[in-house]
Order: sequence, then C-alpha cells, then structure tokens
Amino acid sequence: MSGRLSGLDFWTDDGSVKVTARAGSAMRENWQIETEDGHVTIALPRSFDADLDLYTSDGRVRLVDVFDGQGANTDDALRRTIGDGGYVLRVRSDDGSIRVEES
Repeated sequence: MSGRLSGLDFWTDDGSVKVTARAGSAMRENWQIETEDGHVTIALPRSFDADLDLYTSDGRVRLVDVFDGQGANTDDALRRTIGDGGYVLRVRSDDGSIRVEES
C-alpha cells in the first residue's frame, strides 16, 4: 500500500505488509497495522508526526536512524515519539519483524 495517507487500519492473518506514506501524509486518527504471520515495513516521510507503539511476539523491531537521529533496534517492542507526536501508530506482528524507515 502506498500513497498520501490520512488513515490506516489494516489486518492480515498470513503475509507481510509494506506501507509507504508519501509526502503530505498526516495522521487524522490513530493508525493500526496487524499481521499474525509476516513482517511489517512502514516507510514514513521525514516530517511525519506520530507516537509509535510497535510490538512483535517473534522477531525484532527496528527504527531506522532517520527521525531526529534517533535510530533504535530492539528485541520485541518500541515506543517512541517522532516529530511532534500526536496520534498513535500501533503495529503488531505475532511472527515477524517490524521496520520503520524513511519514505
């Protein structure tokens, strides 16, 4: 999925998810992405504002060092404000890694 996004609520029980929020995307509500079996990759514009809430039961969470120079690589969970924060971007994977990068 790719585009100029303002809302997102996505779920799959089997498969990886790739979301690219293009320049001009802005959260107007909380966003949610869930997969039971697959990796999640989210690409966000540098000027994006969100409170990240990322968790995987079996995998790693990685925030690529593009948001205010604050990269992170954790075993299973990460909470971080990017930009000015605001709405929650919640990502869950039961079996797969989560990666947040710049679009």
